[in-house]
Amino acid sequence: MRLGTALRRMQDAEADLGEAFRATADRHADRLDVAHLCRRFAAQCERRAEALRPFGDRHGTRPGGALERRIRREVRDGARRLLARVRSRAGAPGVDLLADLRWLYPMAHDCEIGWVLLGEAAHAARDGELKAFAESAGPEKLVQIRWIRTSLREAAVQVLVF
Repeated sequence: MRLGTALRRMQDAEADLGEAFRATADRHADRLDVAHLCRRFAAQCERRAEALRPFGDRHGTRPGGALERRIRREVRDGARRLLARVRSRAGAPGVDLLADLRWLYPMAHDCEIGWVLLGEAAHAARDGELKAFAESAGPEKLVQIRWIRTSLREAAVQVLVF
């Protein structure tokens, strides 16, 4: 069954999106609203990725290793904090925010459609618990996508017009 592979891919997609939100929060720490929401969204993604582990066990594939991902994240976070300090002195923070939001947008959509596909697969596999879990991710992802889209529009006006 390929459901285990889909679970691993979904866990990786959520974890990667969480890392991207955290990196954006670090790069834009001076924008408290952006940093706060990005950290909140990162935590949501990380919780969802970790919550997939029992489903992976049930369907014969253990989703990726949390320890390896945590080590990589800590190394990257240190580098990102240094880069954020250098960038903040280099200017054009609005351009950086616009670029980061454009980076987040397709990743969030990939997660959103991944949850839809995983829910359909869970339905076909008659795994009601996984189906319910996958469906519960939808509203959370839509909030993230809407925030990114709204922030993109605001950043575009600030960067491209003023």
